[in-house]
Formats: sequence, C-alpha cells, structure tokens
Amino acid sequence: VEAEKYAHVAEFAEIKENDFNLNIPRYVDTFEEEEEIDIDAVQVEIDDLAGRLDTQPVERQHIGHQQRQRRKPAGGAEEQVGGGDPPRHLGQTPLHRTRQHTLAVRCRLLLERVDARHRNESHPSATGQFGAHRIGLTNGGPLDPEAFHYCNRLLANAPGSTAVEISFGGSHFRAQVDTYICVTGAAMPLTINGVEKPLWEVHRVAAGDDIKLDFAGRGCRCYLGVADGFTVEPSFGSTATVTREHIGGLRGEKLKSGDLLPCAAVNTRKYLYLAAHLQPHYQDMVTLRVIPGYQQAHFSRLQQRRLFSHAYTVSERCDRMGYRLEGPAIACDIDGILSEGICFGAIQIPSDGQPIVLLNDRQTIGGYPKIGAALSLDAARLAQLRPGGSVHFAPISPHGAHNALHLAHSVASRKPLLERHP
Repeated sequence: VEAEKYAHVAEFAEIKENDFNLNIPRYVDTFEEEEEIDIDAVQVEIDDLAGRLDTQPVERQHIGHQQRQRRKPAGGAEEQVGGGDPPRHLGQTPLHRTRQHTLAVRCRLLLERVDARHRNESHPSATGQFGAHRIGLTNGGPLDPEAFHYCNRLLANAPGSTAVEISFGGSHFRAQVDTYICVTGAAMPLTINGVEKPLWEVHRVAAGDDIKLDFAGRGCRCYLGVADGFTVEPSFGSTATVTREHIGGLRGEKLKSGDLLPCAAVNTRKYLYLAAHLQPHYQDMVTLRVIPGYQQAHFSRLQQRRLFSHAYTVSERCDRMGYRLEGPAIACDIDGILSEGICFGAIQIPSDGQPIVLLNDRQTIGGYPKIGAALSLDAARLAQLRPGGSVHFAPISPHGAHNALHLAHSVASRKPLLERHP
C-alpha cells in the first residue's frame, strides 16, 4: 500500500515484505521541471512511517541525484549504505543487522559430486541483495527463509551467514576440516560416513568425513550450514548466488563436482536441535494468501472468484525465478501494461491465463497484469512444492497480512532450541 502511495515520488518506492522486514523507500527520481511536489512533506510522511515501523529514517536525497543514501553513525562520520537491510532473523531482535565478512582461512569443505542426471541444484545462499533493483539486479537469497534462518540459529551463527541451498537432493560432500554442520528444510535423508543422522540438528564432522544427502521425500529445498558459515566473497553486499545474472557464490553459478567451499575450523559448538513437533511439515498442497494489488480492478468478480475457488497444479516450469501454475485460465480486460517494478510474490497473469508466482530470482520489471501478491510466508512454502503439487489461493487484506507476519515472528521467537549432551 505504501509502495503505491509513493510510486509517483520514488524511483523505487519499495517497501519490501520479506520475512518480517520492511525497507523504507531510498531513492528519489528526477521530476519534470514543471511538476511541483512538496518533497519536504513527503519526507515527513516517510520519516513518520519509519518511526511507526520501529526503524531508522533515511536521509533524503536531493532530487535528480542518483547517489547512494548515507547515514551518520554515532561517531559523526558518514557511512555508505549499499542496499536494504537483510531480512530479520527468526528469534532475534528486529533491528539486528548483519554484514558478510570474508575471512582468510586454510581449511576447506570439498564438494565431491552432484549427480547431473537429476534436477539437483546446489549453490551458496545468504540473505540476498537488496536496494539494487534500479540497476536491474534482483534479490536472490534463500527460497525458504525459515529453514535457512533456523540452520544458522542452530549453529549459533550470525544471522544471514552463508549456507548451501540444495534442491531435490542427491549431493555428496567431503569435509577437509573439523567443524560442525546442520541441515534444515526438506526431508532429505542425511548420512555422515554411512550413518543416518537427523535433520534440524547440529552434528560434529571431522576431516575426511563423507556427508551425503539423498533425494527429498517431502519438500524440495534444504540448507546445509557449517559453524561460522562458508566464507564466500560478497557481491553487491551479499554472498547469495543469482545464476540468472551470474553473480554471487562461486563464479555466479551452481556448484559443480570438485568445487571447494572455504570454511573455518571450529572446535566448540552446542549440539542443539529443534524438536520434531516444532519443525515445519512440508506437504504436497499449499494455500497462498493473496494481497490484492491496484490492477485487481482489471479482473472481473467472476475471474477473481475463479482464481480463489479452484485448485492449481505446479507445472514443470518452476524454478528460483518463479512457479508457473496450471488450472482454469484467468481472463483480464487488458492485454498488458507498461513495464513496472515487480515485488516478491507477485502473481502475474499472462495472455494464456495461467498464473505465475514470482520468487527470489525474478526479473525486476515486467509488463503482465498482476492480480495481487502472495504473502511471503506462503511463498516460502510454495518453493518447497515439487511439480505436480497443488496450490489454492485465498484473499487476505494488507492488515491481515501484517498481523500474520507478526504472529509468525512471535511464534518462531518462542520456539525453544534443545541441547543434546553426548
């Protein structure tokens, strides 16, 4: 709602809903000379919004300048701000901010093999790049932020530490250093030296140990983390891999057999785990709560009812960019729109009427009409669906979506982590 309110003012008046995090508009576009807008009044509204969201207001840029915003820390010197704040860590203070640090280490974890005959995809993942849509760079980051953040939380890592996102399973790693690992997310059987180990739990590994992940029985994305995280050189403020744009991670592409992932030797960690009844249970059906968009008026009541009353199936054309669904076609009274910015979870309706739900690696602009946007909590569950899974849509108001995010944050922060004593 706020993004639409300031759409005529900001180059990217983006309030990004991503796992309990809202980014205040940061860039101001140039206006035609004859256009008169009370920028000071707009800034007052933005600062007021920032105060109500319990975040720090951002200094206003002069109109026409496309520089990065600067904040002044307590010391008085200006600090360069390269992008939006990372998503809040589940169970941590909302204002906790993290930065990726590259460490010089001598130890490595060796990826032995990825079976290319299957749809396996593995790549380093972090919280993603924010604040770079103006140059055409999408966000990236973990498709399932809940599983990703629990992986780091169990390992007592800093929020946003780099882990490996594995899709569908079938991966084999070999450790070359003594450390601790944790695997969260989809039900991919984990074995260390042939001994099956539980997921959502911290395990000790020694140099030379074999780590294998079989193919997922439920869900399709899991996260392999190590103590203190993998050390990967950040790009645009993040180590997340965006293969479509060939940035981040290792060489900006998926991991291959023989790739080396640097990490530090760690000798002390608690053997924490998340109880089974508190773990997410992935199913073959999800309900996406849809926040209506301003283009909803171009879809008749009949077409909206059709969307919300029928089941759709995940097609084979699904990846980190988005999920194309198959089901009753939805008609729109316009064929297209002028290309505009696309938010996470946007539901596009192309000419064939089959909905497309856009995810982390989506394009930054598009010209298909959008009936709304999926709630980020539900989009994460959608990303755990395999082809053939069932999707239902349900409308939700912006106020209801806001409450759902706060409720999920509250519930997650209260989930206790238990400790084993070997």
